[in-house]
Amino acid sequence: MKILVPVDGSQNSFKALKYAVNLAKGLTAKSSIVVITVHDDSSFNYINQFVTYEDIKNFLIETSQKELKPAQKLLAKSDVPHSFIIEIGNVSDTILSVADKEKVGMIVIGSKGRSEVSDILLGSVAHRITHKAKQPVLVVK
Repeated sequence: MKILVPVDGSQNSFKALKYAVNLAKGLTAKSSIVVITVHDDSSFNYINQFVTYEDIKNFLIETSQKELKPAQKLLAKSDVPHSFIIEIGNVSDTILSVADKEKVGMIVIGSKGRSEVSDILLGSVAHRITHKAKQPVLVVK
């Protein structure tokens, strides 16, 4: 089974990844993990007059690469087949799109991510994923 794990640099997303690694190791079927990190670029629209979109994109990719370092270390030690995806766009929509495109069997996601203030105002990414995903979703607290 292919397991998708969104990672955003938060402790909860790392706990979800640890859980997914243990789950993959415990399954009798051959399993792999796809780690995705997504940054929403819509909040950068107001600075387009000062910097190019390419600069914004490069900044978000660098940030994503930093967020993935702990995940890379954990997975390198795990012997679980894995891959990494960096995307830019609406976070929940992008995760759902990648889940379908990658034909994952399950999504394992942390209950809280990096943006608790926007969670209160807009609803959490985990909440949107659990309601919209076609795949089973495991939320890790």
